[in-house]
Amino acid sequence: MIRPEKLTSKAQQALQDAHATATEKGHRQLLPLHVLKALLQDSDGVPRSILSKIGCDARQVLSQVDSELDRLPSSTGSNMDVAASREFGELFTKA
Repeated sequence: MIRPEKLTSKAQQALQDAHATATEKGHRQLLPLHVLKALLQDSDGVPRSILSKIGCDARQVLSQVDSELDRLPSSTGSNMDVAASREFGELFTKA
């Protein structure tokens, strides 16, 4: 289980942004892909800096992430809860 108090403020913000993206897109599960989108949206973040150093265009990667998110099944409704996926849990177990 994720203990928010153990995360940096940037990591906490990324998780909040990932959850918001999942909710906005009507996704029932929070996936590592949502976290990747949140991390790439931070123009001053480490992931964008790394991509820049290896010659990748972070905006292009973000566009591809958005395309993949748009392919995921979605639901509508006001009572929709977003739950962490197994992959999301594994992401933090391995981190």
